[in-house]
Amino acid sequence: MSDTALSRRKDEHLDIVLDRRTAPATVAAGWEYIHFERCALPELDLTQIDLRASLLGKAMRAPLLISSMAGGMPRAEAINRHLSEASQALGIAMCGSQRVSLQSRNSQGLTRALRRLAPDIPLLANIGAAQLREADGLDLARRAVDALEADGLIVHLNPLQEAVQPEGDRDWRGVLALIAGAARIVGVPIVAKEVGAGLSASVACALVEAGVAVIDVAGAGGTSWAAVEGERARNAADRAVAMSFADWGIPTLTSVQAVRRALPVACFCTGSADLAALRQARLLPSSHLSAG
Repeated sequence: MSDTALSRRKDEHLDIVLDRRTAPATVAAGWEYIHFERCALPELDLTQIDLRASLLGKAMRAPLLISSMAGGMPRAEAINRHLSEASQALGIAMCGSQRVSLQSRNSQGLTRALRRLAPDIPLLANIGAAQLREADGLDLARRAVDALEADGLIVHLNPLQEAVQPEGDRDWRGVLALIAGAARIVGVPIVAKEVGAGLSASVACALVEAGVAVIDVAGAGGTSWAAVEGERARNAADRAVAMSFADWGIPTLTSVQAVRRALPVACFCTGSADLAALRQARLLPSSHLSAG
């Protein structure tokens, strides 16, 4: 795909998700079923509560991550710059989209310049799992990390989106082995994440066995990328197929619980709530999010 076509697609994605009337969540993430056990005798000073945490060896003032965002089109430079500045000011982690900038070697995305804007926070590079199948896929992974001076590399798994996307990657053979290869060569921890359809326990276990250090389940209940691609469909039939999967996926809570049971110590899991909430709900062991 040409750089122009890829940038146009990214622009369309951004326009669609910014329009609250399109691609709304049609399935609940599941957090409404969690009820916290309150304590009537807290024995603490509210002003002394400390949300500091660490991720991939970097300190954070709160356990929050701005995950993979837009990149590659002209307005992406300002978006990513503003997000980097905000993340640095707030002391939270950030990741952005790098596909177009890596393929075209331009600066519209996350680069060392943005690392200079956010020198102290956990900053993560990002690449699609399907991209690893390209002839230079592992080199792209390495360049993604180098371009950002990243603390980790997110590999996003979006087979549903690719399946209903007009120009999507349909062939996912060999992706797990390539993720294992990336884990060996990039020099930073690998974070495997879904993009809104959730990860099963069996997939999470396979990823960890391949060398993945962190799991982000990114379950159903937020943005539906099937619905987003449905909005981009070229004809009514393609739109109908995509929209039939708008509520497809494992709700975030269900995914977190399943992965947590299968992997009690190997990784931590994030969904549509912050890590502190997951820990308080006893879905995440405190050992995986160390206090600052």
